[in-house]
Amino acid sequence: MRTYSPSASPPSATSVTSATSAPSLEEWEEFMKQNPCYAFGKHKSYILWAHGTLSEQLQKLKAYYNAWNPRGKFLVILEESNQVLPILEELRQWNILNVAVLVPSTNEQNTLDLYSWFPYQPPSGKCGKLNKAVLLDKWIGQRQQFLHSSSLFPRKIPNDLHGCSISVSTLPLDPHVMVSSDRKAALDKNNITYAEGLDIRLLQFVTQSVNATVSYLRPPAGDWSDVYPNQTWGGISGDLLYGRADVGVCGTTYAFAFTPDLEFTVPYDTMDAVWVVPRAKQHPRWSSITRVFHLPVWLLLMIVIIMASVIMLWLSRYAARYSEEHPAYRNLSGCLSSAWAVMLGVSVARQPYTGPLRFFFFSWVMYSLAVSSVFQTFMASYLVDPGLERQVSNVEDILKSGLGYGMYRTFKSLVEDLPKQQLDVLLERAEDCLKIVECAEKVAKQGNYATILAGITAEYLNTYKTVDDKGTALLYILERKVWTNFQVFLLPKGSGFLSMFNRLIRTAREAGLVQYFWRDMLTTSKIKTGSVRVHTLLDDYTVFSLTYLQSAFILLVLGHCFALCLFLAELTCSWWALRRRKMAVKYPGGDIKPHVP
Repeated sequence: MRTYSPSASPPSATSVTSATSAPSLEEWEEFMKQNPCYAFGKHKSYILWAHGTLSEQLQKLKAYYNAWNPRGKFLVILEESNQVLPILEELRQWNILNVAVLVPSTNEQNTLDLYSWFPYQPPSGKCGKLNKAVLLDKWIGQRQQFLHSSSLFPRKIPNDLHGCSISVSTLPLDPHVMVSSDRKAALDKNNITYAEGLDIRLLQFVTQSVNATVSYLRPPAGDWSDVYPNQTWGGISGDLLYGRADVGVCGTTYAFAFTPDLEFTVPYDTMDAVWVVPRAKQHPRWSSITRVFHLPVWLLLMIVIIMASVIMLWLSRYAARYSEEHPAYRNLSGCLSSAWAVMLGVSVARQPYTGPLRFFFFSWVMYSLAVSSVFQTFMASYLVDPGLERQVSNVEDILKSGLGYGMYRTFKSLVEDLPKQQLDVLLERAEDCLKIVECAEKVAKQGNYATILAGITAEYLNTYKTVDDKGTALLYILERKVWTNFQVFLLPKGSGFLSMFNRLIRTAREAGLVQYFWRDMLTTSKIKTGSVRVHTLLDDYTVFSLTYLQSAFILLVLGHCFALCLFLAELTCSWWALRRRKMAVKYPGGDIKPHVP
């Protein structure tokens, strides 16, 4: 029992509170101002002297939220034994189970009886309902001792619940809670079931360990936690606060600490909120030729070809006798054709005759061979695997890329740690998603959208819902975490199931069952989607088809188009020259002079 020094004692009370001598609210407020530790130090035991109900005393104790401990040891003193059962029922409604009721014995003098109850041990209780008070022990006044020296506060929740039901409030949300493939049967009004999910698997492990069954409530309106205008709570929090559910699950975290009268189990895993953007698209295969070298290198190659042609022309004219060289090397067009043919790796029409030109020509062949080898090597690699375009990798890239972005309302408060400039732009242009999966599908299908998701959700969606025909994940998760928290189960404050859940969750976590559940879910989802396949030797070989060679055909078409344009231009010039000659013959005295091409 918690004790205090005389100077720190609350007004009109010691460690025993009474309904008849309870201090006024003003006295309590004045006392708390002088002794703040009394309000914030967690109480471990209480002694209540009751005449009738305990509601008034319990309300006052609960008013000091940080000090209130419904899981503490409660000793209630009564004057009449017929009040035992109503008092135990009242305390049960306050989730107070660790209680002993002290009353005068009706059969013996100078004797006090101590009563309590056990929620899951007949005949005292059945499945959490109070049926009968149980006599724990007797205090013998003459002997000044207990008759049996039994524990006054024994364990109330056994390891075997004998098939009793635990009511659960939850929402369908991949991958925490998922309905069965037959959605109508899964959301049947009379029998709500959930077939899969990380939270569901862990919950089933806990309930099977204590021989209990699970009763799922219908999904509440709203989501995890809603506050209505009349200051009432909705969602999973409302089901827990108003006694409709024993446990709340669905990716719940310590973020629910703002909700009053809720308690958390020990964490079973971490949860990260991350930015999710479209995975970089594959480079088009037609760009495989141009991607071998950067633009400056291509320009340099063109300049080198022209310079080599000029050098060959100069060597054919001045480095030897002009008449000895082949006519193909006596003009610039012939030298350009030879230099270009060698660069492409094809034969020239005629080899040079003179020594200086032959030496330069051989050097040019060696240089072209080196460039062609590099080009063909990278060209083949890009044809087989074109690679990916630049991947958006941070928030700055998201803002610069012009991507649209939106998020579910729960995640909007998670971006407040961003720089103010980025935060203002995001909040100004961010869209609202009605469902979390809706945002993820926009990212995968539209390819120009970004959102914030739980990392576990994005990883699971990448196994079946946001994959392409080849099984490639379409969501890219940025490395930098927006927010990190711990996944827990929610229980009403004072719930007797807390220690049981903590013990079994620790067991599952330390045994590696949580990670096993998660890996098994991912593998099962991939198998169902067909995104898992065995690597064979045929995967190391690629047969070139028209799709792979489209860049070569594109260049061929462009070359034919360019040649056609030159041909048409030549025909036009020839027609214009012929017309001018005819006009000059027809009008010899005119100003028209025949054009000699």
